[in-house]
Amino acid sequence: MKRQLRSTLIALSITALSGCGFWSGPQEAQPQELVQFTPEKQVVRQWSVDIGSGFGDLYHQSRPAVTETGVYVADAAGLVSSIDFSSGAVQWRTDLDEPVSASAGAAFGVVAVALRSGEIVALSADRGEELWRIALPAEVLAQPQINADKVVVQTTSGQIVALSRQTGEQLWVYDAQEPALTLRGTGTPLLLRDGVLAGFANGKVVALALDTGSPVWEVRVSQSAGRSELERLVDLDGRFLISGELVYTGGYQGKLVAINPATASTVWTRDFSTYRSLAAGFGNIYASDSAGAVEAFDAASAASVWRNSNFALRRLGSPAVVGNDLVIGDALGYLHVLSQSDGHMVARYQVDSSPIYAEPVVVDDTLLVLSNSGKLEALRVQ
Repeated sequence: MKRQLRSTLIALSITALSGCGFWSGPQEAQPQELVQFTPEKQVVRQWSVDIGSGFGDLYHQSRPAVTETGVYVADAAGLVSSIDFSSGAVQWRTDLDEPVSASAGAAFGVVAVALRSGEIVALSADRGEELWRIALPAEVLAQPQINADKVVVQTTSGQIVALSRQTGEQLWVYDAQEPALTLRGTGTPLLLRDGVLAGFANGKVVALALDTGSPVWEVRVSQSAGRSELERLVDLDGRFLISGELVYTGGYQGKLVAINPATASTVWTRDFSTYRSLAAGFGNIYASDSAGAVEAFDAASAASVWRNSNFALRRLGSPAVVGNDLVIGDALGYLHVLSQSDGHMVARYQVDSSPIYAEPVVVDDTLLVLSNSGKLEALRVQ
């Protein structure tokens, strides 16, 4: 327990050093200046709403949850909001009055919220009333995933826990062996028809049986190397991407990997360090690296299609595809719009001055963007 606490504190310190704070010293490297270009499109705001206190300087890979009944978000202080997708009107708000550690998950009439205390709280999607809560042995930093029967979460201690959607009863637990030092974050489990895919800080992707949590197969995405624990970090912290028949993922100081889940085999690998989620479009896989570049890879062969390196030290978030374009936020509150065909700049829009680390969510032609200060905006690129 002491070792785990020590490792968590070290990981938090590393994150703090790699965040906005290291820009402040007079001798430190500064984020790259914005590149001038001639806009070909514009980003138009449909609505904007304040969801509460936001996440401030906390490191979160959050995202809004969207269902047919609304958009669901939680701020760091425990204020959970249901927002009408069309108008941005607030439908209800529930104050849990406890710090939240991850973005809310929503589906099948349930909104699941992870508290920093390690509890999972389930609210009704239509009214925001508490349905149940359960305490877990460790914190959850990734969005809970929900299907008709289960709520599945991943803890910082390397566990995948399946709970009953109706009652919160614990159904099964899978426990992975995690390294002593990890990034401040975890992967997000992917629910399939009869299984769960999960990525861990040991560099492995594991497929679990949905009914029992028993391991079905595993694939090593990243191999740790180096003398120090810091050099051996190979966390898989992004969201899995499904495109065609393959599943794609990436790891910090590791590789991008295309996996065929039907055969439990690796189709291709590519050296690339990322702790963000991926996007797909135009036959490409898009990723942002830890140095501040966006790159497109051929989904079938892993060949590099294009690379835009104009965002050094701007702390890019996760990319998202909307129409013919690729959008990605940075730590200064800017949303950059790139052409999927060759990566050139198409448009730029500033949400506010706080980081955009939350993964953008695309519904039809509308883009939902959440800043760390708590501003949620619905945007269109036209």
